Amino acid sequence: MDQFREGPQAVISFLNYLHNHKVCPEYEEDMQTACKSLTKQKKNYQIAKRSHRMRQENSTRRILCYSEENYMVCL
Repeated sequence: MDQFREGPQAVISFLNYLHNHKVCPEYEEDMQTACKSLTKQKKNYQIAKRSHRMRQENSTRRILCYSEENYMVCL
């Protein structure tokens, strides 16, 4: 899972290096677009990870609240 979190940051850092050192000025616009896309990807990954964790917690809560006597499931 770390590569999903660290991968975009590594590419962003590389693109920033290219920008700061004026390596490929003809691709400046493409590099900026890629940085924006990667930043959005990082944010979406964090949201997805939080959502996944919440689903796991809810599943655990349902299992822990299950009672065989009255077949009750806590939500």
